[in-house]
Amino acid sequence: LWIKASRTPSKASPTTFVPLSLPAPTIPSTVTEDAIHIEVPRANGTITITWPASHADRAMILLRELLL
Repeated sequence: LWIKASRTPSKASPTTFVPLSLPAPTIPSTVTEDAIHIEVPRANGTITITWPASHADRAMILLRELLL
């Protein structure tokens, strides 16, 4: 039934594509591609931690301590 309906011309106007202009994403200057970025929301503000990716094991230890 849906195949037949898809082949039947619609009386509604065709949908048109409307391009949107979006701003380019920004990356804070303190964060690099080789960094781990952790944000912990708190009642009085967000704690932001930037950690070198080369020490990911230490970041995991910190994150585990924060979450326990």
